[in-house]
Amino acid sequence: MPAGGSEVIIPPGIQNADAKQENITFNPFNLKVVLGVNSTVYFYDADMQDNLGHVLETTSWPTNGTPFAFDILPGQVLNVTLTTAGTYTYNCEWHPVWMTGTITVVSG
Repeated sequence: MPAGGSEVIIPPGIQNADAKQENITFNPFNLKVVLGVNSTVYFYDADMQDNLGHVLETTSWPTNGTPFAFDILPGQVLNVTLTTAGTYTYNCEWHPVWMTGTITVVSG
C-alpha cells in the first residue's frame, strides 16, 4: 500500500448468507484516518469465491464531503481520497445488512 494510505479488506466469505452470524464484514469495520496523512483509503477485495464482486457506496457523509460509489471485483484494489473531516458510512449495495462500515476522518 502506498504511503499516506489506509486499507479496508473485503474478506473471503463476506457474501455468504451466514456472514452476519459469523461476524464476517469489512476489516476494519470502523476505520479512523487523519486528513491529509492517511486519508486515501484502499479497498482490497479478497473475496475470491465465485462472485461478481461488490458495489460499495456511501450511505451518509459529512456536509461538504463527497460521497463515493464503485464496483469492485475479486482481487481488485480501488481507492478513494477523503478530503473532508467527519464520518462516512458505507455499505455494499448487494449485501447492505451485514456489509457496512464507517470511516472517521479527523483533522491533523
